[in-house]
Amino acid sequence: MSAAAPAAGPGRRRVGFFAAFYPMTSRAGGGATGLALLLSRSPNVERLVVFAPTEARPPPAADGRLELVRVWVPDDAASLWRALKRMTRESPKLDGYLFSIYVASFGKGPAVNALGLMLPVLVRGLTRKPVLVIMHNFVETQDLQALGYRQSPAALRIASFLERVVIRRTLTIVGLESQKRIVESTVGGPVTFVPMVYMDAVNSWLSAETPGGSAPAPGGPLRVLLFGSWGPQKDLDVFATLKSLFDAGAPIRVTVAGVANPNFPEYLARLEDWRRELPPEGFEFVGHVEEGKVRSLFESQDVLVLPYLASGGFSGVMNFAAMYECPVVAYEQPQLRECARTLGAAIEFVPRGDVPAMRAALERVRSPPPGTPPRRRGAGEPAWLSGAKRSAEEVLLLFDSAGRDRGPASPPATTS
Repeated sequence: MSAAAPAAGPGRRRVGFFAAFYPMTSRAGGGATGLALLLSRSPNVERLVVFAPTEARPPPAADGRLELVRVWVPDDAASLWRALKRMTRESPKLDGYLFSIYVASFGKGPAVNALGLMLPVLVRGLTRKPVLVIMHNFVETQDLQALGYRQSPAALRIASFLERVVIRRTLTIVGLESQKRIVESTVGGPVTFVPMVYMDAVNSWLSAETPGGSAPAPGGPLRVLLFGSWGPQKDLDVFATLKSLFDAGAPIRVTVAGVANPNFPEYLARLEDWRRELPPEGFEFVGHVEEGKVRSLFESQDVLVLPYLASGGFSGVMNFAAMYECPVVAYEQPQLRECARTLGAAIEFVPRGDVPAMRAALERVRSPPPGTPPRRRGAGEPAWLSGAKRSAEEVLLLFDSAGRDRGPASPPATTS
């Protein structure tokens, strides 16, 4: 092992960061990329080494303090062992480690996900360095069946055990207060609430290729956006709901953006079936949207529809909408309501499949009450970015707590 590098300057960290990464937006890669960009620009970070999938590449807005080590592959357990070896080899040059993960973020198989969940614990044990883990969700905080996962009771018990080990041996961060309550009461052990506000939107803002979209044309159709990763958590019957409105003469134009969740590739075929069935004069399927074009996409739409059957935690897509001041109509979901409260976003919630409620919500977007402030488009650096930076700095402050041996004591409470 090489000799240890000199310690970083006072208050400045040298951080190893394990996560999915740009251009990946699945497996929480969008939020991790945004957080990495903010950390690399922080005056409190001297060096940031991202241990990323082999397909990763530096985002356009990356600076010289963000170093990329392409070392692991989803669904490949051997690559996770290689990542562990590389992370421990870099230990003398780092002050601590950060992970951005969730239970199924490493692949489709239970074995590779079990190994992935143990990476933070193994890094902590082998290096004795502080380890922070941003856990986007737990098996106890999700409706797994609605999310498309069919796990045996034994597999769920093993997952809960591994979660408990992570919580006891690292400082674990969650993005919703409800997650903190559920995890501490059912899994056991302390977790820290730090909402990762707007992280998914940081990269798109910093790398935007255009200054933004245009305001709606007077008398034109209402521009409706469906955006994100498509899988069992989203209701594809929303296409039938919107088609019925279009067929009845509602002046709408629907843009469908995003691709299938990599854990559920069969949704590629389902999306293609809908693309063939829906009238092209009312529906456009644009597929994957590059980060540099996301800002223009959101700012050229009038409303975002979120047809979630189940939420996977803090909604990245809702963060985009709140950041770009795009009105949202969402299916009724407790975690989405909590996310909206955290962001301070005013959102219309409708029951799933309720066509009259959807029509009424979209009409309220088209004709807002008098006195409603106009939506800002293409403004300079907004207040939301300051909120995102505060969340990133709060993560850095937690390294001191994570450096202590993890035991039964609770880490200091934080606010955001």
